[in-house]
Amino acid sequence: MLSIANSEAIRLNLQKHFLWESDGKLDSYHIMEPESNGVLRGDCDDYAATLLYRLSRGRMKTFWWSLVTRKAKFWMVRDPRGGLHITLEIKGVGHTDNQKSRWTPTEDMHKTLYRVPVPMVALKMLIGKFDRT
Repeated sequence: MLSIANSEAIRLNLQKHFLWESDGKLDSYHIMEPESNGVLRGDCDDYAATLLYRLSRGRMKTFWWSLVTRKAKFWMVRDPRGGLHITLEIKGVGHTDNQKSRWTPTEDMHKTLYRVPVPMVALKMLIGKFDRT
């Protein structure tokens, strides 16, 4: 079960330690691990994956189950500058990403393109296991 009751505290903690850093040559999703100074380096999809993992109480089974049952969804959107960007939606909580200061009831900061299918999330996570560029 997702930790919806603590979702804002979990998001704020991640936001406080997050430092944006672009992927290398391949676009992949990672569950970020803190460096010795507590910093978590990654991009928007790493942020979304890590937030979902933390909301899943560190359980990959819960992480994947929430995606399969559509309690959680990754969305491909266009950011205000026109670039591609990933956001996270949690049913009953709202939308967020590494650029937002809070959960929002709808995706109101970006132009929504499409929901990222679960097999694509799985592929990007698999690539992330092997690619650390």
